[in-house]
Amino acid sequence: MGRLSASVLVVPALAGVLASLVHPHPAQGASFLEFAGAPPSAHPFAGRVLPGGPDAAYLNPALLPEVPKQFSLGLFYLWQHLDVALDARPPGADVPATIYDARLPDPDGGTRRLTDRPIPTDRLPRARGSENASGGRLYLHLGAVMKFWKDRVALAFLGALPASQFQAQRPFYVDEREQAFSNSLHFERLEDRLEANAFVLSLAVRPIPQVSLGAGVRIATGSTVRNEIYVPDSGNQGTSLSDSEIVVRTRVTGHVGVSARPWKGLRAAATVHLEESSRSTTKTRTRFWNEDGTAAEGNTSQTSRVFDWEPLRVGFGVGWDGDPSGPVDGWRIALGGLWQQWSRYQDRQGERPADRWRDTVSVSGGGEVTVKGHRLSANLTWDPTPVPDQQGRSNYVDSDRIGGSLAWEASWPVGRVRLGAQVGLEVQGLLSRRTAKDPEAPHPVRDEFPDEAVDAATGQPAAGAQGLQTNNPGWPGWRSSAWMVGGGAAVKVFF
Repeated sequence: MGRLSASVLVVPALAGVLASLVHPHPAQGASFLEFAGAPPSAHPFAGRVLPGGPDAAYLNPALLPEVPKQFSLGLFYLWQHLDVALDARPPGADVPATIYDARLPDPDGGTRRLTDRPIPTDRLPRARGSENASGGRLYLHLGAVMKFWKDRVALAFLGALPASQFQAQRPFYVDEREQAFSNSLHFERLEDRLEANAFVLSLAVRPIPQVSLGAGVRIATGSTVRNEIYVPDSGNQGTSLSDSEIVVRTRVTGHVGVSARPWKGLRAAATVHLEESSRSTTKTRTRFWNEDGTAAEGNTSQTSRVFDWEPLRVGFGVGWDGDPSGPVDGWRIALGGLWQQWSRYQDRQGERPADRWRDTVSVSGGGEVTVKGHRLSANLTWDPTPVPDQQGRSNYVDSDRIGGSLAWEASWPVGRVRLGAQVGLEVQGLLSRRTAKDPEAPHPVRDEFPDEAVDAATGQPAAGAQGLQTNNPGWPGWRSSAWMVGGGAAVKVFF
């Protein structure tokens, strides 16, 4: 490719990367890429230090000058087995139907409506813990790495798409409010967070042989929905008319990386990925028909959801590249860490946990050996949970994560190019965690039928109100664990 045509590609890419880093926007989170390491990948967990393939566009774009020029097409299948065993509810915890006739007493002798209005336990729409999000998903992988000016500049693209759906967003509440919906607990950092698409464009520059710099952008979407509803008969809302406007906006967020070789063999690398999320806002305005024949303004409401929230991430690590010896063409090892600012977490309802999450540091290591053109690699990772013990009202389900991977890659000359193949396997687990509610917790489970409630007709204490009555699906506790197995294969063209 000539100098002019290369500039046509590189200059707009550089401008887009810099614009994102200077003025970042909320973007769809990179949960799948963070969790699975942009598979298929030689180093899904240690890829911030060791160069793999097009996945370096996300994990550490500064490594791209060391990645061969290529096009890559692959498939990856991920299976989640999610297990939540709920503790049995003791007698007296159910919310009785008498709550429909209950009121709260006022100091002036009158009464007022209940603050919480739970559904009687025997009338809940779904059984407690009846939902299970276990299952498998197939992903399509697209990748490309191009180089210019004697391999001093590299431009890369990475795409990861769920094969069955472009994107999934399924909100849920983490407290007693979920009784009206799934009436179950959900894994906060899994489930629909692993069903989003991802598009990455990155650029790397190696000004001197010992140092390379890289920057990239994640291209994603945010949405706004405006609903207009007219209800001719408030007693028969099945005859309502509605009109909706949906606006989907393209958003980007940035990440940067650096790789340095202070002396032969030694490698040092660092990365920064900015905080990101996908935000969905719904605005609804309802008009009702008045008896005088006019259409009057009714309720105006707005809801905001936050999906795929990922924290500010700072990665760091060191590695060593070994020299060829005998049948071994070369080998590499690396150890790295990743600091994650989970203390700013927002859940799917756009709420920050009342019991603040912790910032964490995860540790990963990996290595590879190349023998007669066959590259074999292995990775390990340990990721501590940011979620504190859920002794109170909230039910954020999560635990420490461990994982490992194996991968093989080889290529063969075919005409003027080389055709390659890659296969990989990942196994990850969320370790078993026991959770028990504590009435003395700073933010305890709410008594949804207050002891002071009275019968609206008689003024006497409401039947069944004494003690703790709650439909919080996580009360009085649970045990959780999960296992994930992923495997993929890719075909490559090296040129």
